[in-house]
Amino acid sequence: MYLKDLTTAGKDLTTARKDLTTAGNNIGTINIAKWINLRVSHKLNLQQVGYARHWCWRRSLVQHYDCIYRRTENLIAYTANFHLHTS
Repeated sequence: MYLKDLTTAGKDLTTARKDLTTAGNNIGTINIAKWINLRVSHKLNLQQVGYARHWCWRRSLVQHYDCIYRRTENLIAYTANFHLHTS
């Protein structure tokens, strides 16, 4: 499952990078890379990523991935905080 997630994330990154290169938006590319790193380093599952996508689907491609990155980061912080106070 983990390898499959990485493959899917890699495909998302490749597609997004092509579009962002055309748009000339380097900030968006950096945020997508950060999102991929977050997803890999914290082993986020598809449900968690789906949560972030759910709130971001109406935006442009750059805004979409930037929004996913920020919401995913917030979800990690919330989860860490929750475990800190419940353990």
